[in-house]
Amino acid sequence: MKTHKARGLTRLSIRLAACAILVAAPEGYGISLDRDRVILTEEFVGNVFPSFNHAPAITQAADGSLIVAWYGGYQMGKPDTSIWLARNTGTGWTEPIEIDNGQREDGEIYATWDPVLLTVRDGTIYLFYKISSIQDDIRGYSNWWGAVKVSADDGVNWSDRKWLPEGPQPYFKKYTTFSGPTRNQPLELPDGTLLIGSHTESPSWKVHFELVDGPDYTTGYHLVGPIGSGAIQPAFIVHSPDYSRLQIICRPSSSSGNPPKTAFSCDMGQTWTALQDLEGINTCAGLTAATLKSGWHVLAFNPECSRTPLSVALSKDGINWYTLLPELDMCDSLSVDYPSTIEAYDGKIHLVYAYANHGRIKHVVLDTDYLVNAAIMSDYGLAGDFDRDQDVDFFDYAILSRYWQEVNCACKWWCGGADIDRGGCVDFFDLAAFAANWLGQDN
Repeated sequence: MKTHKARGLTRLSIRLAACAILVAAPEGYGISLDRDRVILTEEFVGNVFPSFNHAPAITQAADGSLIVAWYGGYQMGKPDTSIWLARNTGTGWTEPIEIDNGQREDGEIYATWDPVLLTVRDGTIYLFYKISSIQDDIRGYSNWWGAVKVSADDGVNWSDRKWLPEGPQPYFKKYTTFSGPTRNQPLELPDGTLLIGSHTESPSWKVHFELVDGPDYTTGYHLVGPIGSGAIQPAFIVHSPDYSRLQIICRPSSSSGNPPKTAFSCDMGQTWTALQDLEGINTCAGLTAATLKSGWHVLAFNPECSRTPLSVALSKDGINWYTLLPELDMCDSLSVDYPSTIEAYDGKIHLVYAYANHGRIKHVVLDTDYLVNAAIMSDYGLAGDFDRDQDVDFFDYAILSRYWQEVNCACKWWCGGADIDRGGCVDFFDLAAFAANWLGQDN
């Protein structure tokens, strides 16, 4: 491993001087968010970076230290793009070290891509990433091989690279190996299985999953799917403590700005519904999501098809989202994109992302309680107003009747909203909540 030397910082520092974090209250919610309360920390992950830095990932080690990895070099897809890593034990970030430079067995150096970090229950840290199989090819995402390194000492030392197992044909024909997680963190299921959200991009965008036998998550891979086309980079949110009810939110393929794609599982990821639009949010860039200890879910994304600003939304059910921070961060017209998020052991939300046209990697810590309280204040409007016309009437009653005594609602968009208490079925508890607002209006 080697410490990176400074490259191209003079031009970048001029740009960065003009950039600042902005926090705006979401329109229509009537909530004023105090910037000093929301953002607890804002900093760069170290001081010395390559000229190009992209797709950061973050995890927290068992000892409490933070670890961030990304890929960087001269330009995306070029052979000098390596996997870099920095640690913070509470006294500041270490300077980035090179974890893998992409050199293959033939001695040639190839581009690296999209690291993902995961700390599992026994404290082991997995660093998943990809390496192109064709040299100097900007389309490395259509031919990469999945790789992994492991740390047993909180990210201080790392194992040699290990290729992921060969994937079943013909699905992985252009990739050879399983991809591993392609943007967002996997889930360690209660039975010790690892559930990986993944995708391929050649010949078209398709979402699939990889179930990995424990306790060694470098072998024993099994393919689930693909479940649909037109999306990549699935991010998990969890709807039940036993992980039986899961949801993914995916980056859509349209370059014009589309709703993200979503799907549901009611059997720990063994089977999934078809991909469908998640209305209310438009994006076409990389996004990230996570479930908080409180049961709320957080989503970070770029609105529409711009790579700036970076926005943060919260949701209780994974369907209705409040964009509480529409402008968490922006840097003039420069990109602020490809976020990754975790909830740390202290309950705070940590976000890392590429900053100022991939000039640096930025780290922001958010006050989780303050954001969740703002989301609760926003609420979803009038309980029982399923058609969202600001009253509870016979049109809403028709929707309740349609789904009456329906089960497995977590896999059915909460049964059109009729599962008001999100209990998984439409029953007398939902009827009571509906009756309490009968003929009421949301002013």
